[in-house]
Amino acid sequence: MILGLLSDPALRIALRRAASPEEDVLLGPALSADALRQGFPRLLVHDEEAREEAARLLEVHQGHSLELGPTLLSRWDGERRSAGVLVSRADAAAPRLRVLLRQRNRPSWVDLALRDLSRAAGAPLPPPFRGFARRVMEFPARYDDLHGVSLLTGLSAGALKARFRRRALESPYLHLRWLRCLAAAHVLSDPAMTTLQASHRLGFTTDGNFCRTIRRTTGLTPTVIRSRHGWNHLLVTFATRFLGAEAREGWSELERLFVRPAA
Repeated sequence: MILGLLSDPALRIALRRAASPEEDVLLGPALSADALRQGFPRLLVHDEEAREEAARLLEVHQGHSLELGPTLLSRWDGERRSAGVLVSRADAAAPRLRVLLRQRNRPSWVDLALRDLSRAAGAPLPPPFRGFARRVMEFPARYDDLHGVSLLTGLSAGALKARFRRRALESPYLHLRWLRCLAAAHVLSDPAMTTLQASHRLGFTTDGNFCRTIRRTTGLTPTVIRSRHGWNHLLVTFATRFLGAEAREGWSELERLFVRPAA
C-alpha cells in the first residue's frame, strides 16, 4: 500500500501508475492518517507543500516517506521537454517514480506472509490472489467486510460471491476473515500488544468481537496465534483449504478484479 500527499493531479496519476498492480494507492491526508493508524503502508509519498503534514503523520505513526521536491520535479520536466517526444507530465513521471519506489522498497511482514503461503501451497500464488490478500492484510480495517472489496472491484457483494462460486472458490468473505486473522496473528506476535489494542489496530468494534472472530474462523484462540507454532498452523491450514490446485486455477481467472492493468 502506497500513500500519497500530492497536490499536482499529474503526480497523483503517476503514483497510481508507478505502484505495484497488486497494491492499493490511497491519496489525501484523511486516508493516509487512517492507513498509518490501522494499516501497514510501505511508503508515504509527498511533495514539498505537504512536508509538514507528512512529518506530523509520521511523528505519530511509524512509517517511511519519499519527498518529491521542486528540484527533482524540475529536472523531470526538463528531461521531458528535451526528449523530443510529446508525452504528458504523468506519463513522463510514472517510470521515474517507479524506479524510486523500487529503490525504497523493503520486504514487509505481508511480503513474508505471501512468501510463506506460497511455500505452504507448494506453488506460486496466482496474481489475483496476491492482489486480494495483500490489500486485506495491509489494511484490515478498510476491508472489514465485502463493502471495501466492492469499492475496489466495482461489483456488488452478490456479484462478487457469484464470481467466486462459479470458479469453485470459497466465499470472498471467508477468505477476507482468514486474511484478517493472519493480520491479527502478526499484530499479536508483539508480546506487549493486548487484545484490546490489537482489535483497535485492525478495525474491530470491540476486543470481544475480535477474539470471537478469531476463534470462529480459525478454531484457535488469540493466545495460540501469538506463537510461531500458531502462525505456522494458520499458514498451513489456509493453504490447504484455500490454495489447492483447483483453487489456484480458479483464482487465475479473476485477474481483472484484483490486479490493476499495467500502465
